[in-house]
Amino acid sequence: MRLVRLIPFLVFTSTLMAGESFEHSLFKRWKNNQPIVHLSSQQNATEEEAYQIQKRYVTLRLNNNEESIAGFKGGLTSKAGQQKFNVNNALAGVLFNSGRQSTGKLFKQSDYGKLMVETELGFLLNGPISTPVKSMSDLKKLVKSVVPVIELPDLGFKQPKSLQGIDIIAANVAANEFIMGKPVSISAIDNLNSLSVTLSRDSQLVNSGKGSDALEDQWQALLWLVNHTVQQGYTIEHDHLLITGALGKMLPGTPGKYIAKFDSLDNIEFVIQ
Repeated sequence: MRLVRLIPFLVFTSTLMAGESFEHSLFKRWKNNQPIVHLSSQQNATEEEAYQIQKRYVTLRLNNNEESIAGFKGGLTSKAGQQKFNVNNALAGVLFNSGRQSTGKLFKQSDYGKLMVETELGFLLNGPISTPVKSMSDLKKLVKSVVPVIELPDLGFKQPKSLQGIDIIAANVAANEFIMGKPVSISAIDNLNSLSVTLSRDSQLVNSGKGSDALEDQWQALLWLVNHTVQQGYTIEHDHLLITGALGKMLPGTPGKYIAKFDSLDNIEFVIQ
């Protein structure tokens, strides 16, 4: 029994001895557009350990590829998503400025492992945050604007059917590219949770959602993301985008012409080929 428990550790140790840590493997595979190896296939890591690997992977990208942080993202913000991947909480990752795209952009499926599409709400702050926010009322004072967002995660894992929460965490929660609409003052929005979104592909409705889809409360989802992010050692700057999770479903990036409508916010259009 003890030998069985040691096998994942021995496999992981042999990888380290060969001169390549898991985060270096992630970095190399990202750089070469190769499928992502599962952390769970190499060690029985905790979520905390997976976030430590994510942080080292992010650092590699920041140091070695002239990257900069664009913001932070929440993932698995629905109970169904958490149950599917055997986690009890939402997950979080880092957005890079190299992933920032403009409305009207053409995306090619062949450029990604497994391109996905999500409609989300994003937020910009009045100023930097480097310590946890104590209350919802304190958070609301710090938020400057709300932004319509399309996130385009890449679930390019080697064995997607056996994917676990720690795999998603270590690989930066599939952060890839995103389209950000025009920011609107938070004071102009009466109720974030009732804000609705529709997504159509080739004029056919493929998704609909509302603000409360993220942890059942947009403000709660944002508070969780802010506090989790600063607890990971990051400072959230005033120009960092914070996206709180999918409204409606995460969809495969099927070819077609898309338009996302966010109530009184900007529409976002893009094409997948």
